[in-house]
Amino acid sequence: VAVFLAWNGAGYWALVARALVDPLIYSSVAWVSAAWWPRHAEWGDATKTLLRFGRYYLGSSILYALARQADNVLIGWRYGSAELGPYALAYRLFFLPVQQITWPLGHVMVPALSRLRNDPVRLKRWYLKLLRLVTFAAFPPFLSLVICADDVIRVVAGPQWGKAADILRLLAPVGAVLTAYSTCDWLLRARGLADRSFWLTVISTAVCLLGYILGLPWGAIGVASGLAAAHLIMVLPGFIYATKGTTIRLTDSVRAVLPCAGLAILAVGAAWVLKSHVAGDWHPIVRLLATGATIAVIMACGWFVLYGRSGFKELLKSP
Repeated sequence: VAVFLAWNGAGYWALVARALVDPLIYSSVAWVSAAWWPRHAEWGDATKTLLRFGRYYLGSSILYALARQADNVLIGWRYGSAELGPYALAYRLFFLPVQQITWPLGHVMVPALSRLRNDPVRLKRWYLKLLRLVTFAAFPPFLSLVICADDVIRVVAGPQWGKAADILRLLAPVGAVLTAYSTCDWLLRARGLADRSFWLTVISTAVCLLGYILGLPWGAIGVASGLAAAHLIMVLPGFIYATKGTTIRLTDSVRAVLPCAGLAILAVGAAWVLKSHVAGDWHPIVRLLATGATIAVIMACGWFVLYGRSGFKELLKSP
């Protein structure tokens, strides 16, 4: 609907239509598929427990939405569309892959980890497997954006959006951090600690808002820098807070992430060599495809070296 309206000259109303039509269609299809109709509620202990969990989860969701939109509101209020346009484009390109990695995995892993909440040994083992998986999938491509952000922007939006490339270059490491940081919330929710997840979100939102405000005098680049600094500040305290009361230690998480970080450094180096010394005069689309293929080969070889042939099968075993 949004693409059709935009194609026919509706302008920004196409974005309004997308925001309305998407949840409407999703809710309608989900409701019909579930074949559920409202009826008299049963207010038992289970219902009260769910409501207590749900109010914290709702509060976290509202604060999360506030943190995601406040930067756009501040930039638009202070500088207008000239700064907001490049920032919004870069933010969308950096956040889309974060969604594609974390949201589907979160829906699966929270119930899976919740089954292990009373088995600390298996909970630790499977959480570290999960952390290893998301960082392996996210670190090399996200950090490689530091090198090829200009090619991505040029291919997706055109050369006139050059400022968005600088912003995307700043936000790329944030995407890598966010994928790892999201496992903290999964772990808290799986353990039934929605209240602690809520307070973690409160602190994260406050730190992000402070970063936006401090960076605002320098425009979109300053706000992006504030966002990056806020997430880097929160990552270690977030891991410590989420794993409190478990047998998982910060050193365990660091050991799980380090091989993927080393692989990411190798991928970034390969992307830099390819762009600077091999494919500097290639067309951006061809150079981007070559970079993606190179990173994919490095990741495949890295998985084989780090975890062997049976690593993927072991990872996919049910908890």
